[in-house]
Amino acid sequence: MACTRTFVLASVVGVLVLSGCGGGDDSHAAGTPTRDPSFRTLPMDSDPVARGPTIIPDAVQGGTVTVLTHAGLHGSLDPAEVSARDLLSIDRGLLTRSLTQYAYDPATRQLLLKPDLATSLGNHNDDYTEWEFTIRRGASFENGDPVRARDVVRGIHRCLEAGSGPCRRYAGAFRSVRVVRNDVVDLHLTQPFPDLPYLAASPGLGPVPTRVAAASSQHRPMATGPYEITDYRPGRRLVLVRNPMWDSTTDPARTAYPDGYDFRAGVPTATIERTLLADSGTGQTTLTYDNLSAPAYARLSASARRRLVLGGQPCTTYVAIDNQTVTDPLVRRALALAYPYRAVVRLHGGIPGVTAVAATNLTPPGLPGRTALDPRTAPFQTEPRAARDLLRRAHALGFEITFAFDPSDTTSVRTKDALVSALRHGGFRARPETVDSHGVPRRSREDLRTTTRCGDWSSEGAWVPALFGTRDPSSPGGNRSAFARPAVDRRLAEILRLPLERQGAAYNRLEHHVLRRWFPAFPVSYGGVAMARGSRIEGLADDTTLGMPAWQGLWVAP
Repeated sequence: MACTRTFVLASVVGVLVLSGCGGGDDSHAAGTPTRDPSFRTLPMDSDPVARGPTIIPDAVQGGTVTVLTHAGLHGSLDPAEVSARDLLSIDRGLLTRSLTQYAYDPATRQLLLKPDLATSLGNHNDDYTEWEFTIRRGASFENGDPVRARDVVRGIHRCLEAGSGPCRRYAGAFRSVRVVRNDVVDLHLTQPFPDLPYLAASPGLGPVPTRVAAASSQHRPMATGPYEITDYRPGRRLVLVRNPMWDSTTDPARTAYPDGYDFRAGVPTATIERTLLADSGTGQTTLTYDNLSAPAYARLSASARRRLVLGGQPCTTYVAIDNQTVTDPLVRRALALAYPYRAVVRLHGGIPGVTAVAATNLTPPGLPGRTALDPRTAPFQTEPRAARDLLRRAHALGFEITFAFDPSDTTSVRTKDALVSALRHGGFRARPETVDSHGVPRRSREDLRTTTRCGDWSSEGAWVPALFGTRDPSSPGGNRSAFARPAVDRRLAEILRLPLERQGAAYNRLEHHVLRRWFPAFPVSYGGVAMARGSRIEGLADDTTLGMPAWQGLWVAP
């Protein structure tokens, strides 16, 4: 899933309620779940020699899991194209297999990176520009055809040439992909790529059969995982049944305890919450990956809270400041002090400390080598007097700030009003600008861009270069602040040549240095998840790489 999105104020609800990450080192707000070890961001360990089958003690086969969502199930399920967060998790956890995969470890309540179709996490040369993956025997497509190395190569080529999501973002990193021996896939990269095993968990880096029709694969890709599709109507319904050709002994992480899954979209949020809070009839075998609303969360009984799963996502919502128009770091720091954090969170239904967790860094918690910056203020604290003091020091009282909003969206208008008020109290002159029917600001100048960035995997290297490296702010994954410093670019290149075990800490030090010296952007929140389940759903856990259910561990109690 990982991506960068820039939102006008109409879209902040998607940012603050559905995106972000949390972790114990950034726990400031009272009552937050971030000290729970399960509230991590991304895989903290790997299990390179895992083998199947995976057995869950006391789990039984049978039953159908009903999954309700209000706005989900939109988009393609084609492994080369899937990008929607929920569909990506369904593809990866239930339908298709790739070179590597993530698995939830209930003992540590963290995710592990494991081999999948590959027999290991890959072998590489000294500078990480060449990788080899040996494809295991025994995996099959749903039609019974065996999965071979050439099918994996075909799938990767297809993904790099016509795909979206990670395939599109990293297509330029691949020089060649080929079969070098009967079961070995060789990948040559254009630059060092030590994080390739994480990218290899993307569904697009998996097999496709010899004949695949693009139109049919969007709605019914050829399954290699434990389930296959019997019905998919985007935005409405997705029905999965067991794939009889899936062999659990070849799969180091997935299970297939339920008979099937019935996903239903377009269900009103009030209906979803009423069904799950009542916990009767089919509601007992139902779950939702939508966050509970703040009112529903507030009225949960003690017994209902036990059926709530809290966790994190690998995303940070932050405000990117245009460094070309707001050139003084003092003015940029004043913006962070004037920003109306709590008002924005509450306007969009976020639950402070639960689904919107106060942030310190731009990088989310859980990345190897990452340490939290010392917060300059209390969590979600707005300090207009301190903002005005900084503006006076910068001789910039009354500095004009432009930002975009959607006049046709009530929540966007209310957020605009809150931001205008906060900026004025902080000593700025606010100039909100409307967007056109395509969501594009009508003025070319846009000083503030509310952005959510989701990491592609658990590495500082997946974050820091994209946040601070010089690139076009409009490019996919580009830094949205138009921040450009040759010295920073040189240091990024130097870090890439360090041994892998030293890169995380080096990137972390660079992030601290950039934020302390130049302050090109400031974080708003790490989003959390608050998923509810019926009392007969067992094994529901947060897949913190996506903020979605870890489907591999689910089963239905009799």
